[in-house]
Amino acid sequence: MYFDQRVKSVQAVVLRTRTVFLIANLATLVSLAALFNTYASWIRHLPERDSIKTYPHMHEAVVRAQVSDLMVVSVPVLGLKLFAADLGIVASGGMLILSVWLYYSFRREQHSIGHLIFDVAEQPDKNTDVLFVKTNRLEDAKHVLHELAAVFVFVTTDKDRAVGDPDGELFAEEGPPVVVWAKRRLLDSPFWVVLLCGAADLSSLVLPSVISSGSQPLWDTLTTAQQFEAAGRLMITFIMAFVIRENLKKVKYFYDWTQILYRSLVRAVAERSGSKEVTAT
Repeated sequence: MYFDQRVKSVQAVVLRTRTVFLIANLATLVSLAALFNTYASWIRHLPERDSIKTYPHMHEAVVRAQVSDLMVVSVPVLGLKLFAADLGIVASGGMLILSVWLYYSFRREQHSIGHLIFDVAEQPDKNTDVLFVKTNRLEDAKHVLHELAAVFVFVTTDKDRAVGDPDGELFAEEGPPVVVWAKRRLLDSPFWVVLLCGAADLSSLVLPSVISSGSQPLWDTLTTAQQFEAAGRLMITFIMAFVIRENLKKVKYFYDWTQILYRSLVRAVAERSGSKEVTAT
């Protein structure tokens, strides 16, 4: 009974971590969409077209849509609105908070799963990740695998094929390299999206853009006070990005060790069961 309660508490920890991770991904999507709408949306070319300029009302409607609908970012659920040029400083603050949540969530997840796994398995050699199922704990170990697989988003086992497909391609680690790379970038997203926002802000200052006046760089049109403010915003954004990166290094450290222990338990159960496949995966 106590063991089942521990398994359920670990599942709750994993679900909480998954929720924080999902929120970070959604924040990344909102930031990317705002950057695209501001600097890359095709509508930015429409006000310059002669066919649009011919009709003043249509030109006014296009410009209004470009500013009010695309350059003003609405944050879902929170009901916040911000101008796209302020995205760098706002995103850096928001992502910093999320990186702290990610750090504590993934740390708690690793500790909870690690202690649970070592309840049913042992590690004779501390210098390797090889585990052995404890005596009379095989069924408990299988139960742990089943329950963790039910709540993991990225289930990392030694196979990447559909159940029942004997011809599926096998991979030694977590799946195809491109999938592993994409998963790692999702973990990094609070860092690189802030870095991207800072780069976009910097380019909009020194290069002609939709935010600047005509073909003249925005920096040349600012007063001295505004230039100091713009430089300060950029400095804060890039400093925040560095702090976020340091937080995410620990996030990936705990995430990697969670996966290492899980895969080691999969192999230990398979070896103890005398089978090549573990149904929990």
